[in-house]
This record gives sequence, structure tokens and C-alpha cells, in this order.
Amino acid sequence: MLGFEDPGLSEVPRDALSKDGRQLLLQLVASKGCSLLNFDISTAFLKGQGDGRPLGIHAPSELGNALGLQGGDQCLLKGGAYGRVDAPYLWYKELRKVLESLGFMACPFDGCLFVLITKDSTGNPKVRGVLGVHVEDGIGGGDSYYRSILQKLRGRFIQFWGV
Repeated sequence: MLGFEDPGLSEVPRDALSKDGRQLLLQLVASKGCSLLNFDISTAFLKGQGDGRPLGIHAPSELGNALGLQGGDQCLLKGGAYGRVDAPYLWYKELRKVLESLGFMACPFDGCLFVLITKDSTGNPKVRGVLGVHVEDGIGGGDSYYRSILQKLRGRFIQFWGV
């Protein structure tokens, strides 16, 4: 895929953790005395779901031969792929959906900063951890409950380098 050839190049949203979001994350992790972890999502852009835009691609010759395609045939791309200009955003939407299903909330000023909050024994909110994502990489930290929730995420997406 050649993303710069995408007809929707100027309209496609792109998201990444802001400097302020990163500073807030680091401050929260340090204030709570948690260990900082970092991670990489292997083949992240292939995990994004399509956005419904019809995109035609010319298959690489090996794939075209395996599928019996002729020289000028195109394929309809329905999902994420490396080279799509919107691949990072499609991946972000999929990751956000999964994080929210696990109880994380996106911060209102930075959609790439996620906080895991539960209620304590008195019913008051308790911050359990924070997670920031920058395209396919991320950092975060939190308590044992946070780490148990991340194990569910890890099984689906993440290769951890430091826990």
C-alpha cells in the first residue's frame, strides 16, 4: 500500500499520545510508586478493522499468482494494512474499543491516554493505572489489579518488553 496515494489523505484522522498526556502519565506512575512498563503491539496495523471506504489494491505478484489474478486485476481491501494512510487510526479505534471493554476510560483532553478507575470500599473512585499509546507502542503503570487487566489485553495484542 502506498498511503500517499490515498484519495482521502487530507481527511483521514491520525492520533498519537501528546506531550502533555505523556507527562501526566509519567507523573501519575511516579506518584503512585508503580513500575513503568513499555510495550509494542506486534503487527498492529493488521489488527485494525476497515472503515467501509472501498480501496482497490494491486496484489503483490506472489499473492496475485496464488489467487489466479491477471496483470491488471485489483483486490478490494476491507481491513487494515501497512501502507494505508489511515492504518494507525483504524488500529487506534480497535484498541480503544478493547480498552474500553476492559474498563479503561480515555482522557477527555488526550484520546491516547487511558485510565483504569474502579471504586474503593467506600464507593469513591480509585485510579488503578494509566496507559498511553503512541501508534503501536505504549507505556503505562499501575497496581496489581491494573496488571491483571493488562494480561487480558496482552493475550490479544501486546508483546511486553518490560512489566
